Amino acid sequence: MGLLSTWLPHDKFAHAPQGIDPPVQLAPGERTVLELSVACHEQPGSVVENAYVILRVLWREEPWRVFVRLRVTVDDASIPQPLCESVTLHPVGFSSRSGAHPSAREGS
Repeated sequence: MGLLSTWLPHDKFAHAPQGIDPPVQLAPGERTVLELSVACHEQPGSVVENAYVILRVLWREEPWRVFVRLRVTVDDASIPQPLCESVTLHPVGFSSRSGAHPSAREGS
């Protein structure tokens, strides 16, 4: 699998889209650490719900998006403490492909 880009789109826990060149290659079961500068100006004790890390990856020569949903608590030192709540993944363009649920295609 190749890790192609990162993006954290939440307005209270943000990082602009960033490509990874060359892509990080990961073998099955392999791990890596991503260090991203994140804008988070919330007060200590604040909680940011539904922050996402969106990864664009190449798996089996097909583009996919990985959505990592976070709950971020800002500690007493104003340091964000992210907690992963869920991970989902979808092939890029899955909702517009033939066979997608009809409600997913409406309005697209």
